[in-house]
Amino acid sequence: MDRSPPKLILGAGYLGGRLARLWATRGETVLAVTRSTAKATALQTAGVHPVVLDMAAAEAPARLAAHGPFSAVVWAAAPDPPTSPDRRRTTNIPDGRRRTEAAATGSPTDRESFFESVLRRVREVLAERTEHWIHISSTSVYGQQAGEWVDEATPAEPKSEAGRWQLAAEQLVRRSAGGGRLAVLRLSGLYGPGRLLRRIDSLRRGEPIAGDPDAWLNLIHVDDAVAAIDAVVSADFTDTLLVSDDEPVPRRHYYTRLAELAGAPPPVFDSSRAPERVQGLGKRCRNRRLRTELGVPLRYPTFREGLRHALAEEPPR
Repeated sequence: MDRSPPKLILGAGYLGGRLARLWATRGETVLAVTRSTAKATALQTAGVHPVVLDMAAAEAPARLAAHGPFSAVVWAAAPDPPTSPDRRRTTNIPDGRRRTEAAATGSPTDRESFFESVLRRVREVLAERTEHWIHISSTSVYGQQAGEWVDEATPAEPKSEAGRWQLAAEQLVRRSAGGGRLAVLRLSGLYGPGRLLRRIDSLRRGEPIAGDPDAWLNLIHVDDAVAAIDAVVSADFTDTLLVSDDEPVPRRHYYTRLAELAGAPPPVFDSSRAPERVQGLGKRCRNRRLRTELGVPLRYPTFREGLRHALAEEPPR
């Protein structure tokens, strides 16, 4: 049994849950935070110590700190600002007021309250009790729209609302660095088993895909994202890391291959209604640091290998 301080995963969702299971299989003590009792039961069965907790609750930071100190803390909570559908709920605010309109209005005050009540408070309380903090961010912080290559040295100048909030979160954790080490991981689009069914159903119905078919997609299979986080912790990495696979792919090629594998008609695109996050041709993410400095071997270096695996592991419909 590992005797080092436990690891804490803040957000045991699609990514965090897999990371927790990996560490638990090695005999490490892993705590994982979730609001779901069903997820908690599944995590416990896998050898993870679940913490059923709403991190927006006023008592959350103190409850988490009581489990420390921690050898590593991974912030893998849902990164969406409170305008997203999954944030349309009442949130506890530190001063005791309760706001139910945060998701509906998305006003700057409500958004600041969201970060104040979650990331800022948790980070400030746990920073001094954490040896290594790993903050999961997104490549949406890069605002390039003409197919330019980007890497860790590229200035982060987001154009989308999601990108601006990801960058704000990065800046927040950097300002409250505490005494421990800090790594910021900017993940490309996460995919894998269980993440494709909705799009496959849409393809089978012949529904148009919003956006330019020639725009670039930057992807990372969830298993490779887990491997990257694990490598960062093992190497005591303390910098910014772009986590993406070896080959950015035009959206047309990606969805055509997905349709072929799923037995669906060829994809149809509607460039007239591109979502905010898909403007112009987008950017292309370079993963040189991931591959050379950290030496992470990708099991799914391109979408071709990743899609085959993801569909093979999809639950039957």
